[in-house]
Amino acid sequence: MMSSRGVKSRVWHAPESLALDELKAKWSSFGHYLLEKMETNGNKLMITDFDSGRQYTGLQLKEKVLAVACALIDEYDFRPGTMVCLACDNSDHMLILAIAILVAGGSFCCAYPKDPYTELLYLAKKVEPRLLFCHSRNLNWAKQLSTDLGFEVVGVPMDEPANKTDSSSPGWFGDLFDYDYRIKSKSIDKLPVPTVKPLDKQVAMILMSSGTTGKPKAVSQSHWNCIVDFAPERRARSDNSSFVCVTSLDYVSGRSIMFGAINHGYNAVLLKGSESTSILEAIERHKLEVIYLGAASFYALITYKHLDKYNISSLKCVLPFGAKILYLDALREFFSKHPHIVQVRQGYGASELSGICMNTMTPQEYLLDCANCGRILPGSQAKVIDPDTGRLLGPNEQGLICVRGETVFPGYYDMEQARRLKADEQKNDLNDSEDLNPFIRDASVFDSEGYYITGDLVYFNDKEELYVIGRYKEVMNCRCTKKVLPQELEEVIEAHPVVSSVCVLGIQSKRELGLHCPRAFVVVKPEFYDVSKEELSSVNSRSLSDESEQLEHVGEHKLCKMNTERRRMIAEDIMEFVNARVGWKKQLTGGVVILDEIPISRTTGKMNKNYLRALDLDQIEIYGDRST
Repeated sequence: MMSSRGVKSRVWHAPESLALDELKAKWSSFGHYLLEKMETNGNKLMITDFDSGRQYTGLQLKEKVLAVACALIDEYDFRPGTMVCLACDNSDHMLILAIAILVAGGSFCCAYPKDPYTELLYLAKKVEPRLLFCHSRNLNWAKQLSTDLGFEVVGVPMDEPANKTDSSSPGWFGDLFDYDYRIKSKSIDKLPVPTVKPLDKQVAMILMSSGTTGKPKAVSQSHWNCIVDFAPERRARSDNSSFVCVTSLDYVSGRSIMFGAINHGYNAVLLKGSESTSILEAIERHKLEVIYLGAASFYALITYKHLDKYNISSLKCVLPFGAKILYLDALREFFSKHPHIVQVRQGYGASELSGICMNTMTPQEYLLDCANCGRILPGSQAKVIDPDTGRLLGPNEQGLICVRGETVFPGYYDMEQARRLKADEQKNDLNDSEDLNPFIRDASVFDSEGYYITGDLVYFNDKEELYVIGRYKEVMNCRCTKKVLPQELEEVIEAHPVVSSVCVLGIQSKRELGLHCPRAFVVVKPEFYDVSKEELSSVNSRSLSDESEQLEHVGEHKLCKMNTERRRMIAEDIMEFVNARVGWKKQLTGGVVILDEIPISRTTGKMNKNYLRALDLDQIEIYGDRST
């Protein structure tokens, strides 16, 4: 089977090819690539730090990167392959430091500065950093890491310590930032330091996975992954645009915006957080044209009660990412009030992949087709398989997406596991890391053909556009072991006229081990909180008789203001609505729960399913539960 965009044997890829040999011959590292782009886009404004007001053109940014890179080599005996942990806020200083580390031949990982030490230690055991840049109040972390890891970790504060004393050695980041490398340093001739290993084997940065499907994992990105990701064939030009950036380099979005600014020469305005006030002030002050926000932050922005007080008429494009958009009504109202927004971009990717699909739509197109992630980008290949049999699937067949290509990560990075495996093989010098292979590439991560197993259930339509359905781990084994996706039932329930939003979870059946009972958590539209039985019958086009069987319920509702009788009536109506549209095996045997709201995770922008699973009968009423 072949199509105009290269669907052969049911493997999807773009018809365009990348000049891979040319890229490999031209660049010695991703740091080398970024330095060259700073030079090329020399006088264009690239980076603005919102809080401090500091701004950099390409040439100014290059000067600061070279200063910090030379200071690392001269003052900290920085060597190729050194791993550095950045536990600091998103800022121009963090970006300059990260690029300087790459230019000096090192690698970096990011830790959230407000997390407790235990989270930092979890990451450090996997990546083994030798330098830690953090806030001065957290400098004791370096000493703790030195004790817990068994080797010295040098701590460097990003802010000037209150008790700083004069010293010939840099005591904080400001000393590196102001380092006069042209007079003091002999290291400038070494820069940029080429990678020790081949580009596709040398780690540039470590990102932490979201942890939505288990413990967070350390996702490695090679220099080659990064170089190819910013190839012009993969990214639309954004010249003369200006972006707001609220995420650090630990996120695909932060990396895309900040490195994209250097790549294309546009202005990226860096914020320390995603508060709506700061974002709106940045848009108004800097006449920003593009916002790239997680789904939760984007919802908070468009529903912000003081939104109308800000002039955001410069805004032309929005990129909501990270989760299914659950607030189309609010989005429709936002677009109608702001006709200057003419473009919405939607894509698909992950920390392990970067972006592999992208779609550009008008707001009207997006509202009608918000799940459309677009077509595969050059340099990537995807296949959709039956998760049970491994059979390749074709257009409009739902299955597990697996991806390979130039931007797919080398593997999960775990030095702790590598040392443990080596210790099992040979009981000798465990401090020698030269022979250690930190990359996890087992059969649960990559298949025999080198495809990364994403865990996402998707399908491609006849136009070869990707639609994400859900996570394979969320599949429910219902009656008669029928496999059912929560999204299938959610789509049915969302069609009910009183439903605002819904989340379906598989509850373990206590009657039949190994089976799930689908339970629907439903938020009702505000205008239906006082609906009568007759009014409900009219909107649902069916009759609700007083003699109809009432659903049994258990629990005490504290999370919904609607009165008990109305909750029961709507739950019964939803149950009948679903039963009339799905087979017996898929019915809501876990019952229906009515809530005032379904909380959204601030970190992922997705419905907080762990919160819903933790609700007990002291908090909610469950109507029609047959799981026990």
